[in-house]
Amino acid sequence: MSEQELFQRILGDVVANEEYGLVMKKWRELFSVTQAEIAGKLDVKPSVISDYENSRRRSPGIVFIRSYVNALIVLGELRNKDLHDSVKKELDIKKANDNLIIKTFNKPKNNSYLIKLLRAKPVTKTNSSAINGLIFFHDNISRVLMKLPTYKLLNEMKKVGSYAYIFSNVKSGNLPLILLTLLSKINKTSMPALVIFQSDSFKPSNFSKKTAEKKNITLAVTGKDVKDIKKIIEKMA
Repeated sequence: MSEQELFQRILGDVVANEEYGLVMKKWRELFSVTQAEIAGKLDVKPSVISDYENSRRRSPGIVFIRSYVNALIVLGELRNKDLHDSVKKELDIKKANDNLIIKTFNKPKNNSYLIKLLRAKPVTKTNSSAINGLIFFHDNISRVLMKLPTYKLLNEMKKVGSYAYIFSNVKSGNLPLILLTLLSKINKTSMPALVIFQSDSFKPSNFSKKTAEKKNITLAVTGKDVKDIKKIIEKMA
């Protein structure tokens, strides 16, 4: 794993998780770096780091988090290079994740094709964009993001022009769209044309509807079982 991949892995874990403070603390402790050390590197008081890690302050924003992750990697390597290298090696081993399916199509498919295939019902205006593949979060998104090798997701978004995203067990759509917005900003890529929510009781929030309208995203919901969706995806070419 390269330094850039390590950076993306940690950055993605922090920005894409509602419990950002706990994730910041998890990585800092993994590299055996103290709050005082990273505070000194960032020219802030240790209490600032403590407040962020314990969610006593609002999210610090992408600029601060990028600086935090950079400082963490530098300090971790300076403090204990063997530990730094072992963390990278361990992350390489954990690239595969059972809670995420990434599928690339042989030929682009229209949004309406996937909506019909999954018997999904659009909840916003439908666009006719072509999609080159899909990413399926088939577990609760919060649990997935705690374990997900996020740099893999970032790299996949860079490689393929347009993916559809399917999220399971969704209630309002807030967290998936926040995740996609952050990943899009980090990668400097466009938002997906199609997002499908698997849910038995989906009620779109104002945030999810406004984000979809602003970014020209088709939102749809399907009541199909997760196992059935997996089988459908496996048969797709």
